Amino acid sequence: MATSKKMKEIDKLINGLCNHLKKNATLSEDEIHIHRENLKLFCLQYLPSQSDLHPLDVDEYVIEEYVGSWYIRKVLNSNKEQLSANLSTFEEFYTYFFDQKLIEAEHLAGILSICKQTKKFFRRHDEYFRMDPDSDTWDEEFAAWICDEQRDQTTSHKNKAYFRQNKKLQKAVEAQPFEQIALLTDFSTYLNYLQNKSGMKLTKANSWIPRSHLLQINHQMTFPEELSPYVNQYQSPRLHSFYHLAGTLGLFGVSQKSELETTDRIEGFQSLSKPDQFTLLFETFWNGMPWEFLEDPNDSGAAYRLHKVRGRIAHDFSICEPGREYFLRETGKGTGFENWRKVLVEDLYIDIKSALIANVMLESIIFPILKEFGLLDFQYQENRKVYWVSHRWGIEKYTTSELGSLVFKAVSVKR
Repeated sequence: MATSKKMKEIDKLINGLCNHLKKNATLSEDEIHIHRENLKLFCLQYLPSQSDLHPLDVDEYVIEEYVGSWYIRKVLNSNKEQLSANLSTFEEFYTYFFDQKLIEAEHLAGILSICKQTKKFFRRHDEYFRMDPDSDTWDEEFAAWICDEQRDQTTSHKNKAYFRQNKKLQKAVEAQPFEQIALLTDFSTYLNYLQNKSGMKLTKANSWIPRSHLLQINHQMTFPEELSPYVNQYQSPRLHSFYHLAGTLGLFGVSQKSELETTDRIEGFQSLSKPDQFTLLFETFWNGMPWEFLEDPNDSGAAYRLHKVRGRIAHDFSICEPGREYFLRETGKGTGFENWRKVLVEDLYIDIKSALIANVMLESIIFPILKEFGLLDFQYQENRKVYWVSHRWGIEKYTTSELGSLVFKAVSVKR
């Protein structure tokens, strides 16, 4: 959620546009009201979920993702008329910014260009609402729809290596050494394997990497996981997250025959600097990729709820002293599980049981992924039950790193 200071600043920008439109007397009061409401939703609901991106930092790719994905999925009964109205709003808003000398001509040109592509957004809308959420193939169809959005963003840019970066996060980590973070090396190894095996047949149920390939990939990792010979992809937080990170970034697609097809975006990604690769991967994990992708297919709801309060969780991590140990289950201190459970119940109005389930996912899936990024480390309780070990439960205490402190501050959201 935006701070009161930032909300006042955003209100000033929106009011500035509305007053400008009233003075020009080119639009009716109703039309100006629609622009105001469109901007309020975009600036006060969507941008805070994108690491609190400022309206002046928005480019054509943010607008493409908002109108072509978020708005279609999140706004109840969204229709083509609303999509068109939003594109008109962005044309007015950013032309006003240019007139006020707040953005450059090239910045405006990119936004105006994407706002003219109404047919593409109408197609996205039609494709989304043709999918049946009750279908057994919903997950695969939705993943393909998301990946198609990433491919659209690639082909609309003359540089195939282009990836939209979170500038705030990018600045926070630009001076950090990344040589010791195995995730970047391991993800590159993963992509190289996919390229060499492009065309491989994926699993029938979920279009995932087959077990035999998972075990081979795991063996090539810097620190291989202890995986069962009968492992399913979702049982490896690392390889499951790699699959969805690569898919969300459009580094591969899935054919109608359920075969993996790599794209030339892999070369573009691998040509980025280590800090830019790190920033892109974390931004994709934190904001761009639905966490529902990461949970056990038999679970439902926990990942969505947890993702909704990720900014609050990041805030709690951001105020931790790097290197100091914190107990995950400490009670009476308003920290760790106790605090996050309270956030889930109070902010999302869910019951205690659902909040507990969300915390289990945080412990078993999100913590290991954050460790892969080098943002924190943790220790398990001694003498854990076998069932707990197999489900990655029982974290006793954790510590954040210097890098983690910088990253969590960049994406944190205060209550």
